[in-house]
Amino acid sequence: MTDEANLPPVSVMGRTFAAFRHRPFLLFFIGTFISNVGNWTENAAQSWAVTSQTVGNPHQAFLVEILQFADFCPVLLLVLVAGAISDRVNRKTWLIVLQTAAWVLGAGLAVVAFTGHATPWVVIAFTFLEGIVWALNGPVFMASVPALVPRNLLDRAIALNSVQFNMARLSGPMLAALIIGSIGVAGAFAFNAATFLPLLIVLIIAVPKIPVAHAARTGTVRHEIREGLKFVWTRPGTRRLYGGFADHIEIEPGTTVEKLFRERLPDRSAGDYLIRVNRQPVVRDQVLQEGDRISITPTKIEGARPA
Repeated sequence: MTDEANLPPVSVMGRTFAAFRHRPFLLFFIGTFISNVGNWTENAAQSWAVTSQTVGNPHQAFLVEILQFADFCPVLLLVLVAGAISDRVNRKTWLIVLQTAAWVLGAGLAVVAFTGHATPWVVIAFTFLEGIVWALNGPVFMASVPALVPRNLLDRAIALNSVQFNMARLSGPMLAALIIGSIGVAGAFAFNAATFLPLLIVLIIAVPKIPVAHAARTGTVRHEIREGLKFVWTRPGTRRLYGGFADHIEIEPGTTVEKLFRERLPDRSAGDYLIRVNRQPVVRDQVLQEGDRISITPTKIEGARPA
């Protein structure tokens, strides 16, 4: 038996990026980052396509607002349904279906733009359809991450996913400016379509099968949505989270996130929760500072690999 006390200490960088040691998560991370860069590139190109075609139009501001509404509206309407669906289907297959649908829509918009038919209302229509796909994709994407890493690395995997999303959000619009300036809006749409392919390949060949979360349940989707809303409302922690209320607590200097969790929830496992400090996912050994705002949210972990 190995004497763990004699093992060399793991560096902070090593702990932060430990999830990358698991090949499925590493490839999923890379594919998702490339896809997200394309999404943000397309998002900027869509706004530019509508704005540039409506210069001098008294309804320009209205059309730009409609474009943003078309992007957000499906999420508002479908997020609860999407969550219930993600618990009932084979998540790997569902991700492949949704990514394929997004690729088809992205490629279709590129073709329309290259042929000169990407009018503002056509761009808005494609944006709405893509919004439906992303509304359905969000819950199943987040619920799939626990199957790619051991449970004790779940918090790091979630934090790394947050990092790649924000990196893509920063670099996507910059790439859009370069592509639009050199090729045009159609080029940005074509670039987005191409970025779906790496993630599709990763999902098909590298991501393991993700078990159905509630295969044995016989309730309807409506029933599960109602149960989810009831869960949120009947638990003080989640009710405060959505209602905008919070508790102020005093802590000793040097208190870490993990120590606070053990004190507040002694009978629970930190690996079953997403812990955020100042709205950012963190590792459990982070030391809390005065004025920090911490949230502890239950995480779906059905199908997670054992540590």
